[in-house]
Amino acid sequence: MDVYQTFLDGLALGFFLGFLAFYLFYRFRISRSPKPKNDIDVLVDDIDRYYQHVSEKRRRNFD
Repeated sequence: MDVYQTFLDGLALGFFLGFLAFYLFYRFRISRSPKPKNDIDVLVDDIDRYYQHVSEKRRRNFD
């Protein structure tokens, strides 16, 4: 009976560690996924590009 108990303990521990690893990997993938930009982020990117081009003496017209 001791052999079966060790086997079942190992099986339960393996299942628990596998589930934990899957959950942590899933949360890691969600946190690394690109988030959609809202209007303020797009505006900040446009301003950054505009001033970068001004400093390089290339003006672009942003409407």
